[in-house]
Amino acid sequence: MKRIGYIVLVMFSFLLSGCGLSNEEEIKQLKDETITWPEESKEPNEEANHYSFFLPFGMNVEEQVDNNIVIESGDTTYLLFYNENEEKTSQTLYEGVKSSSSEWDIDETNNEDGFHYVLIRKIDEEVEITAGNGQVKISSIIKNDIKDHVEKMLSIIKSFKVNE
Repeated sequence: MKRIGYIVLVMFSFLLSGCGLSNEEEIKQLKDETITWPEESKEPNEEANHYSFFLPFGMNVEEQVDNNIVIESGDTTYLLFYNENEEKTSQTLYEGVKSSSSEWDIDETNNEDGFHYVLIRKIDEEVEITAGNGQVKISSIIKNDIKDHVEKMLSIIKSFKVNE
């Protein structure tokens, strides 16, 4: 009887490990859905240089150099960039990132309250994500959980403020 229980446990473990979506499946799922843009900005809980923004739990500012802020969460690194010479409606940062590759799997934009975008592409076993608005962009290369990373990145972008 113990042996049957062990076999069932092992089979259940294999089943659970196969339940996560592959990057390809998750990208396809995101293509079929509309990316949910945050309606309201979360209250900033972090300050770096002369900026303030919301950082989700587990994310920390590791380095600040001029208009670049390096954020880390576990083994994932994000680069947050602010261009003070652009307006919130500018498409300059978006066009620059978009032109870096002709093979974006997801290229979604939103013109509510300025210009916002999300670009996603698979690179081998990893995924590059860049999200931003006219003045701010955040980029990362991740291994999995694409939707979760996109949601976190959008919440950071939405909350970003320049301190006077």
